[in-house]
Amino acid sequence: MAVVGPLSSVALAGIFALLWLLGRNTSEPLTAVGMYLCWINLALAAFNMLPGFPLDGGRVMRSILWWRSRNYRRATRIATITGQAVGCLLVLGGATMGVLVYWFSGLWLAFLGVFLYIAAWVSMRQAILREGLKDLTARDMMTVDCRTVPAETSLEALGNEYILPGGPRCALISGRDGLAGVITMNDLKDVPRRRWQTTTAAEVIVPVEKMGFVRPEDDGLTVLEKMGEGRADILLVESGGSVLGIIDRYHLQGISRARWDSAT
Repeated sequence: MAVVGPLSSVALAGIFALLWLLGRNTSEPLTAVGMYLCWINLALAAFNMLPGFPLDGGRVMRSILWWRSRNYRRATRIATITGQAVGCLLVLGGATMGVLVYWFSGLWLAFLGVFLYIAAWVSMRQAILREGLKDLTARDMMTVDCRTVPAETSLEALGNEYILPGGPRCALISGRDGLAGVITMNDLKDVPRRRWQTTTAAEVIVPVEKMGFVRPEDDGLTVLEKMGEGRADILLVESGGSVLGIIDRYHLQGISRARWDSAT
């Protein structure tokens, strides 16, 4: 699948090269456009086939390593390191070009290198998350150590007595009609400390209507998809209209990283 993109670019380059051949004796603008688009597509195919994950060439290299070693984690790690190395080389090449040739071209090449380095790191994190959680369910990942407090509780009491002393990173906030929302450590940090005594939990909660819900039997990939929708920090595990527990992103990353490292 990874080869399809570069092959499509090569095919388009061939079509534009044919356009150049057919029009070189009839229309100068047509031949100029055909030649320009031909070289652009060839350059795009060559760049995408660099052995740097997550470029197509890096994905091809990872698939070959996976096929040879039968170890997906090791193949992904090697492909990521190679992608970051290619990114560093592009940055060095861009700096050299900027000094010796033309600063704008060098800056553009260096920008591509930085982009590739960051993209490789992000892709590695996504792979760790997906592989580390794919065999788990929401029930396996949730925590029930989440205190429910009244909506009129001050942030001073909530922070000092529950969250800050090493407790959970969030609290469920109850309202008149049941669960009103969730407040997290980040929500606390967004409010200046001097206002904690006069600010209640109800004023800064994330309403339950904006929270994501999963069922206890939902698998890890479904949980990750839900994390990408709406508010990404917290998911509520619900069954029969009641909240059984919570899943927060920080805890999820810790689980996936530990399982990835233990299996590598």
